Amino acid sequence: MSEKVFSEIVRAREKMNDIQLDIATGKKLRKPSSDPTVFLQSTKFKHTFSRNEQFVRNIDNILQRISVTTTALDQAYEIVVKAKEIAIRGSFDLKSGKSFAENIDQLIDELIYIFCKGFSR
Repeated sequence: MSEKVFSEIVRAREKMNDIQLDIATGKKLRKPSSDPTVFLQSTKFKHTFSRNEQFVRNIDNILQRISVTTTALDQAYEIVVKAKEIAIRGSFDLKSGKSFAENIDQLIDELIYIFCKGFSR
């Protein structure tokens, strides 16, 4: 009988140690054998959470690329408008054709720079 009481005390002490360890670590599942079903669910949740974090990183990356592309297209539009204005002015002033051509070449260089800078990633 005393052996039975002693083994119950030992078992109760082990259970108390497990509970204290759960409280100290903040984890109810320290190993798969604690509760296999809950441990499996926990593992699935961790995997799903990890995938969702990757989706969020991908979306952030895409939004950044969209922003860069939008900025580059806005700048390109402004340059094309300037080129159109130069072309219209050049059609009325044939004497300054070389100057207009140089301006257009400069605008083309700006376009190339914008798109190389914006899409080099």
